Amino acid sequence: MPFTMHPYRSVPVCCPVTAHTGLSEGRGIVWNLSLSGWRLFGDVPLHGGKIWSLTIDVPDLQRVFVSAGVIRS
Repeated sequence: MPFTMHPYRSVPVCCPVTAHTGLSEGRGIVWNLSLSGWRLFGDVPLHGGKIWSLTIDVPDLQRVFVSAGVIRS
């Protein structure tokens, strides 16, 4: 696996997330954020190119809703 430098600094977080696409729903954790993307770990496989909506529970803030997020592998 080749080594890749990311153009943006990542910020470690631990926020619960719910993902929705069509009739599918999954739950997981967002554990890394950057300007170019997020790292998720969850209970359903997220295949590259698929579009999901996400609800993130950020501690001490309101929920954040993302209407369309594209999964990259």
